[in-house]
Amino acid sequence: MVESSRGRGPDLQNGLFVDIRKLRLVPNTTGFVRMQHWGDYEGYKASNPVISPDGKWMAFQSARNKEPVGVGHGA
Repeated sequence: MVESSRGRGPDLQNGLFVDIRKLRLVPNTTGFVRMQHWGDYEGYKASNPVISPDGKWMAFQSARNKEPVGVGHGA
């Protein structure tokens, strides 16, 4: 899981439109899979994703996009 604004176009690839994406760790793989749409809501971003040991659940922080790095609210 990675934090990314990739796929939003050049004007929106910044820390204000961050979503969680799944990235396969396979050589020559280019695909990202968007796992949630927090960045679609003005003023919000997602960060610090973790996956449960059984792979069934994801938890992440929700934050206002102007909050300092590391500040978040569980989601």
